[in-house]
Amino acid sequence: SSNTQRFKNYGAVGMTFIWNEQCDYEKAKEILLQSFNSHQQYYGRIHTSIGFICHLLAIVYRKLKQYHTALHYHHMAIRIYEILLGEKNLITISCIGELGITVQSRASYQVQ
Repeated sequence: SSNTQRFKNYGAVGMTFIWNEQCDYEKAKEILLQSFNSHQQYYGRIHTSIGFICHLLAIVYRKLKQYHTALHYHHMAIRIYEILLGEKNLITISCIGELGITVQSRASYQVQ
């Protein structure tokens, strides 16, 4: 599909369209996990690109209502950014905000 081609053309940065409700989240998850593995082999465990992929994975898992896994990736992203950029960096703070949205979504989902 054209989405798959877009993933391959732009890599992790092209994944920002996951906020679009038309996204195939299962396919996005699959491609992001591949990207996560290849980036870790290339950059190691602590790198901004790994943080970004973790951040996107967290959002994809939230969209799939797989909250436990989403929280795992949120915490990974936040920790990587805290180490590399500091706790007060806007990227770190943005990731913490997304974590809050996931926690709120999980609570709403559990109440239904």
